[in-house]
Amino acid sequence: MKISSKFNKPIARSRDNDWRLVLSLLPYARLYNKTLILSIILLIPLSISGAIQPIIIGQSVSL
Repeated sequence: MKISSKFNKPIARSRDNDWRLVLSLLPYARLYNKTLILSIILLIPLSISGAIQPIIIGQSVSL
């Protein structure tokens, strides 16, 4: 069974289309404004703790 060559081609996406998609989702995101802001605020300490975790584990292993 041969796979069609149209499935092997990479999809070219421009940055303009990505921004257009984000802007089209803004009216729906405004409905969940508080939840969205809270999730972005909580994302910062979560990413910091994820970066620190290997350092803490490395120090505990070397004890």
